[in-house]
Amino acid sequence: AGGQQILRVDDEITIDINDRDAKSTLTQATAALNDADMVLISDYGKGALPRPLLSQIIAMAKTKGKHIIADPKRNDVSAYKNVDLLTPNLKELRAITGAQLSNINEIGKAATALAIAHGFGSVLTTLSANGMLLSQPDGTQFHDPASARDIFDVAGAGDTVVAMVAAALVGGADLDGAVKLANHAAGVAVGKS
Repeated sequence: AGGQQILRVDDEITIDINDRDAKSTLTQATAALNDADMVLISDYGKGALPRPLLSQIIAMAKTKGKHIIADPKRNDVSAYKNVDLLTPNLKELRAITGAQLSNINEIGKAATALAIAHGFGSVLTTLSANGMLLSQPDGTQFHDPASARDIFDVAGAGDTVVAMVAAALVGGADLDGAVKLANHAAGVAVGKS
């Protein structure tokens, strides 16, 4: 396969954690908020963040004035209401909106509508080989195309984007600059096996 990944198999449990574990997680998250510069929610949809817990963490972070980034895996994104940045990939955005979204203009309009409907500060849609599109509730769009390169392994590219955006914002970058850095970081990540 020339060093490229050709198969991935996941065998997982995806039921929600019980109420006792959710309460413990909330206690730990609440304590961690005092020292946090930002809250990053990477929701893999595996049951670790039942909807009530997710809502409580977001509400607590908002109360403490923390910037919140959420990487969603749910089709019902109302669970992430009022986060500052939602980071779906194109496949996820299509599932969320129920639309095909075949060009940048359609993607931007759908993401903007999503931001308005759920109170998101912005929506950053990752577009694989087409880079990233940052959509604001006011309709402003910022498209950062991907640089052409060999792709060996796309696993973890979305995580790289979210981590780099978070690090850049905490470091003082503006959102457009953070997107550019994240796009570059993702390009490096997918170029390694």
